Parts: sequence; structure tokens; C-alpha cells
Amino acid sequence: MTVIRWRYKNIFILLAVVTSAYILVSLKHVIFHEGIMELIFGEDTEGPCNKRVRHLDDNLAKKWPIIGILGPPGSGVVWLRYLIEQLTGIYTGSVDTEYGHLFIAEGQTKKVVAVMAHDISVLPHMKAGIVLYRHMKDTVRSQYAAKHGPGAVLEAPMEAYYAGKEWEMFAMDQGKIWAERYHDYIRYGKPLMIINYDDLSDPDQVKRQLLHISHFVHVPIRQSVLDCLVERISDVDLHPDVKPQALRHGFNPFELLPVSKQQMLLKLENYTEKMVIQTKEGFLPRIHV
Repeated sequence: MTVIRWRYKNIFILLAVVTSAYILVSLKHVIFHEGIMELIFGEDTEGPCNKRVRHLDDNLAKKWPIIGILGPPGSGVVWLRYLIEQLTGIYTGSVDTEYGHLFIAEGQTKKVVAVMAHDISVLPHMKAGIVLYRHMKDTVRSQYAAKHGPGAVLEAPMEAYYAGKEWEMFAMDQGKIWAERYHDYIRYGKPLMIINYDDLSDPDQVKRQLLHISHFVHVPIRQSVLDCLVERISDVDLHPDVKPQALRHGFNPFELLPVSKQQMLLKLENYTEKMVIQTKEGFLPRIHV
């Protein structure tokens, strides 16, 4: 009888241990995968998908390389920056302070996961870069829209394209700068990851690219955050201040330029796109703490 009681006692102890272990494992999953830690420590809310965005830890920041988020103005690089910040849960910085009303770490290059810049010369110590490639015509049109005020983010007013030589001069100048910027990124000689702008509006492609970014910078991500970003990528309410708007369909203001200048820009774009396509992705070594 005593032996039977002893055996039952051991069985109950074993069941208790197994149950406790299961609860702990489940709790760990909830804490690290469902964001309970953010609620416990009360982190700042930084958007609809990731509520735990912060600076890099001091010890990690000492070894963290400068990673550029690169793209000309009008390329959508600010939108890419926002996605990277939400995805990784680490602030992104910049060299300029143009978007201080949108990003907490604006103007910072330390303790951030990556630094946004249009001109690579301002990041002399950059070790790797994430480049957003957008076609010349769309990039220049977006810049022209921004030039005509925040109310013209969709497209510049039609009359702006017919106002003397303004559009022609702007298109030629910015088209050349667009090509120079991408040439500089590629010729810098550091590991690069190149993202096509169109992939950021396609839910299937954006998921692949976001996972790719996570691997490139060696930052683990939460599945719930990834799913949220992919699910809401077409949502106009997902930070409308930085999300690029669609340009007017069926309208090509470059046809207003003299044929010789159209051909010049087309040649520049084709040469640059060929260079981008042929660029092999580099490898950024993992940081050991």
C-alpha cells in the first residue's frame, strides 16, 4: 500500500513538473512573440505595428556598423526608412533633420539600426547600404510634386508642367542627379542590398523584402510585426506622412520635353538600370557582442 502511494506521489510530482514547464514555455512564447514585455515596461508606441521601438543598447551600439538607407529624394526612401524602423524595433537615424517631426532619432547616426541619406558622401564610414531603386521618371515627378507644396504629393498641378521652361530644366537637372546618386551608391564598394520600389506596394514581394532586410542587418524580428506590416502595406492610414502616393495614371510629362532631351534621359536611365541589375549583393558580417 505504501509502495502504491509512493508511486502515485511520484506521478503527481512528475505531472506537476511537466505542467509547470509547459506553462513557462508558453509564457516565454507569449512574452517574446506577442509583445507582453512592451506592456510591462511601457515602451513608447511607434506606429500601428511595432509598439517597442528604441535605441540600440550602449554596448551593442559601440560595435554596430553604420548602415545606410539610400535613395534620391522622391524615391520613397523615407517610406523604406519607416518600414525598417517598424520592422526591427530599433530607431533609424539620418544626417539631415528634415523629418524631425516624424522620426525620434532624426539627425542621429549613433545607437540606430541604420542611417538614411540621399548623398552617400555624408556617410564616409558607412559599412553597408540598403538601396531603394525607383525609376527615374517616377522619382523626378515625385520631386516635382514636392516642389509645388505638400498639397501636391500625388502629382504636381498640370499647369506647372506648362509654365515656361521650369519643368524642362527641373527634369534635366534632377534626371542627371538621379543617375549620379545611384552610380555613387554602387561604386562606393561596400556591401549593398538593392530593393525595387515597386516591391514595397506588393504584399507578397514586401514580405520577402522585409525578411531579406532582417537577414541583411542581422536583426531578429517578431512574426506579429511582419504580418501586420504586410497586411497593412496597402493601407493609406499606415503613416500617410511618409507613404508615397500613386502618380497620375496615363500621364507622361516627359513627352513635353524636346525629343533630344528625352533620348538623353532615356539613355541615362537605361545605363543606370543595367548597372543596378548587374550589382551583386554584398554580405555584412554579423556583429558579435
